Amino acid sequence: MVSARPPRWYPAAALIYGAILLGWLTPEENGVVSVSLLGVGASLLMGIGAYHRLPQSLRHSHFGLPLWGALIGAGSTLTTILLMFLKTALHSHLFPDYPLFLMLAMLERLSPWALAGALLGAGVSLLKRSLA
Repeated sequence: MVSARPPRWYPAAALIYGAILLGWLTPEENGVVSVSLLGVGASLLMGIGAYHRLPQSLRHSHFGLPLWGALIGAGSTLTTILLMFLKTALHSHLFPDYPLFLMLAMLERLSPWALAGALLGAGVSLLKRSLA
């Protein structure tokens, strides 16, 4: 059975995230921490939306949550790079906000972030099983 309804707070969280993203796009700010947090937030929002569309058997299997966490971790890296590229393209200065080497350095973090997400998913899965 597939539950296609995300939590009730999901639309409000998506709107708040969108407002924060629009606020981040306008100023001249090129910090890596802020764009990384926004990338993690985008990946997490997309992951929560996708999680509720998964079949019940996959959500309750031993590998469902670790796989979901790994996808969110890897997606965090990719959405962070996408946001870096978007801000660089929108501002189009002589010296970019996020140079190419910084985006490639972020791409190097794909495997560790995917592993961290898988481990967090495994931890949540074990916690769910111990409380049930």
